[in-house]
Amino acid sequence: MTGYTSPRKEAWLAAALLMLHRQMTVEAALNVGAHDAGDLVTALRRSIFVETAYLSERREEHCSSLDGPRCLAAMLSGGRPTGGGGAALQRRPTSVLDGPGVLPDLLLHDLGVDKDLTFVTPEYSVLDAARQQHTSSARTSAVPVLSGVHASTLLHSARESAQSGILHFAELIPDTRVPLSFSRGLPSNIVATWDGKWLVRSCSQDFPALAATPSQTTLALPAPDVDGTGTAAPPSPIARGLDTAHRSSTVSTVARLTSSLGYLRFSAPVLVRSLFARWRPRTGAPAALVGGRLGLHGVWTTHLDPKKLGGRQGWVDISDGTLRPVDELAFVATVGLEVGAVEVVAHGGGGDEDEEHSVLLLAPRAGGEGGEGGDAEQAAPGFDLRMERFTKALAPYIVSLQEAIDRNLRLRAAPAARGGAYIPGLLTPRSPALSADEDNATWYATTAANQAMFDHTSLMQLLLAHTLRLPGAGEAMASLLDLLSGSSPALPRDLQRELPQEFEEIGDALEGFLGAGGGWGHGTPPSLPSNSTDGALLSYLTAKRWQTKLDLLTAAYLHQPTPGMSMSGVFGHAMAALLPEER
Repeated sequence: MTGYTSPRKEAWLAAALLMLHRQMTVEAALNVGAHDAGDLVTALRRSIFVETAYLSERREEHCSSLDGPRCLAAMLSGGRPTGGGGAALQRRPTSVLDGPGVLPDLLLHDLGVDKDLTFVTPEYSVLDAARQQHTSSARTSAVPVLSGVHASTLLHSARESAQSGILHFAELIPDTRVPLSFSRGLPSNIVATWDGKWLVRSCSQDFPALAATPSQTTLALPAPDVDGTGTAAPPSPIARGLDTAHRSSTVSTVARLTSSLGYLRFSAPVLVRSLFARWRPRTGAPAALVGGRLGLHGVWTTHLDPKKLGGRQGWVDISDGTLRPVDELAFVATVGLEVGAVEVVAHGGGGDEDEEHSVLLLAPRAGGEGGEGGDAEQAAPGFDLRMERFTKALAPYIVSLQEAIDRNLRLRAAPAARGGAYIPGLLTPRSPALSADEDNATWYATTAANQAMFDHTSLMQLLLAHTLRLPGAGEAMASLLDLLSGSSPALPRDLQRELPQEFEEIGDALEGFLGAGGGWGHGTPPSLPSNSTDGALLSYLTAKRWQTKLDLLTAAYLHQPTPGMSMSGVFGHAMAALLPEER
C-alpha cells in the first residue's frame, strides 16, 4: 500500500538516522593534534604566550626492538628509559606537563574543564572564550593584542635588538662612594644613577664572594628564523642566555647601602632578571622593602624580614622575577644591604617603544610550587590567563604556544629558575603561601601595612581620620611630631637629621598628593615623557620629587616600634601639623 511503512523499516530508519547523527557529531569535532597547521587551533596557539621560565627542552627519547614494550610504555606514561635494555625506568617529575591537545590535560582542567573529561576536544572552546574576553577588554583601552603573524614578525625584530647586561662593581676602589652614574656591565644604551649613600666594599674578609656572576638558567630565545611569508620557521637553536659583555667568575666587590633610603635608577625601562644581595641588619632593625617602579607607579615589591635574613651567609635574589619593566629600584630601611650584581635586559633598538601592545600570558598562580613546609611534588599546577603590557625587552622570554610546539619544548608547572621558590624572610606577590601560625600572621600584617605606606594608599586613611575628627588626636600628634622632629629614639641618625630638614617639603608633598585625591594630579604623565610639553615634564618632575619625600615618611614609619600599626592609628589628626591652612 502506498505510503505504508512497516514498523521494522521505521525502526531501521530511526537507527540509521541516529548513527548518522553520531557520525556527524564526531566528524564535526575539532582536530586538536599537535601537528595540525593553519587551523583554528594553530591560530589560538599563536595568540597565547607563556614565559620561558616555565618551559624546558624536550629530551630525545628512542626505543629500539631490543628495549621491549616497556620502553614505549614508559615514554607514553611519563617515564624515560635510562638505558640497559629498558629494564630500569626513571619517572619524570610531576611538575612537567605534557599532552596531545591544545594544552596538557592537567592544565586545561585547571582552567575550568570538567576533571572527569577523558578527551581534549572542548579545550579549544575554553581557551578561545578566554582569549576573546581579554581581546575585548584590550579594545576598550585601545591597546592591540599581540597575536598571529604580526606577533612573529615583532618578536623576531625585538629579539634581535634585546641586550642583556650584569651590573657589577669589579675594579672599584673599596671604602669609596659608588660614582653617581656608575653603570659598568649594563647594556650600552642604559645609564644607572645611584641616589643615597652607597659605599664600595670588599667582601673577601667577612662574607664569602658570590661564587659566580649569576647567569639565567631560563631559556632566552634568539630571533626566530622567518620565511618569506613572515611566519616563524621551526626550530632554531635555543640560547641559554643573551650575550653579555662583562661576565666574571666571582664577585668580591659590592655596593653597600649605609643610608635609610636609597635608589638605583635607570635611564630607560629594563627587566630586572636578578638582583643578588645579602643583608646583615643591625640589632632591632625593622622589616624593610625593595620596590621596583616604572615612573610614578609601583610594579613589584619584595619585603625583607631581618629576623630570618640576618643569619643567612649566602646571596639571595631579591628581585620579584616578573617580566614587567622598571626604571627605579627603591631601597627602604635596608641599611647594611649589599648588592653584588644586578642582571637586566633592555631594548637596544634606539628606544622606539612607540607602538604599545598587550599580550595574553599564561602564568602560574602564586603558591603553586609549595611554600613553607610544602611539597612541590604534590602541589597541583595552577595557571591563569592574564593580560600584560608587552615591551620589546620582554621578547626573548615569552613564546607563543605554537612556537613552543615548533621548538619541541615542554611546559613545566614549576619554573626552571628561582621564580617562585620559597626563601625564608622574603615575601613577594609571587611567593607561595606561608603556614597559618601567629608569627606568619604578624608578618603578613606588617608587610600589608608597609606596602600600603609605600604605595601611599594609607595617606587617604590619614586624611579621612583627620576629617572625621576621630579620637586619639593627642597621642597621634605626638607620634607624628616625634617622627618629623627626628626626636624619636627609634629612628636612625640619618632620618633624625633629614626629617626636620625636609619638614616643609614633606608637607608640600602631602598637600599635593591628597589634594589630587590620592594621586599626582590630572595631566601628570605616569612616566618620564619623551616627547611632550614643558608643562607635562615639569608636572612629572614635581610629582617624582614629592614621591621621594613621601618615601622618607615611609622609611620613618617602618622604624616605628610597633610593626604593622595602621596609619590612622599612628597619625590620625596629626594631619593638622602638615596641612598648610593649619600649620
